Amino acid sequence: MRHFLKPDGKVAIIERSKPLTLHGIFGHYVPKETIMKEMEMAGFIVKQEFDFLPNQSFIIFVQNELNRKIEN
Repeated sequence: MRHFLKPDGKVAIIERSKPLTLHGIFGHYVPKETIMKEMEMAGFIVKQEFDFLPNQSFIIFVQNELNRKIEN
């Protein structure tokens, strides 16, 4: 994904945060901790996190500055 982003590009991920809802039981659900861990492993860090959605997590990631310097 980093190859398709501009140097100052951002990735926004919105995911259900409550697995014990009707959507969580029958739909797709990835725990927020898993998303954050996998994005960190891919070279991204959290830029902003919002909590205004009642049943979803909303996180914006940017490229880790260290990884950006290594690639350039």
